[in-house]
Amino acid sequence: MALPVLIIPGESVGPYRLGMTRQDVWAQDRSPIRAFFKTPASKDRTDNILKFGLHVFYGESGCCDYMEAWTKTEHFHTELLLGERLLSGKTMREVREILVYLRTPFLEDEFGFQARAGGIGFYCHSFESDDSLLDGVSVMKKEPNQPPEPTRALRPEWLILNDRRKKAHVYAHLHCCASYR
Repeated sequence: MALPVLIIPGESVGPYRLGMTRQDVWAQDRSPIRAFFKTPASKDRTDNILKFGLHVFYGESGCCDYMEAWTKTEHFHTELLLGERLLSGKTMREVREILVYLRTPFLEDEFGFQARAGGIGFYCHSFESDDSLLDGVSVMKKEPNQPPEPTRALRPEWLILNDRRKKAHVYAHLHCCASYR
């Protein structure tokens, strides 16, 4: 049976909330947690909560300021939920339709959708078409004073080889995380 993991944009993934200290995060569940450096340039360790398929990032204050929940986990079967909407197994087209239905302004790029004003992002490492499956969801602090973000269509030049995509994703991820710290 799948473990339901409720995502609240700008607030939480399952029992893990933005603003929690590492000690609070580790006390939340007794399942295995691995701390690691996400990239060679990382200064703070990231927690990998295997049970939830969740990466928790901490800011300079020592509190959680960004999370990534994966749709595919190593050991457990989880179902990511946005309210009552199942996200796991959705195509990027279906995710875009949810955002449009919820009237959430978002920016579309080669890795997915970012709705910073809404405190949520959706990404796919191989976002080559609308039929690509969602890989994960990011939760960050809402930025309510940010002007609505325009949407951009996927451009053909973004459909690059997978090696270059992975390198570009690392850069995009570092840029994204740095903007929240």
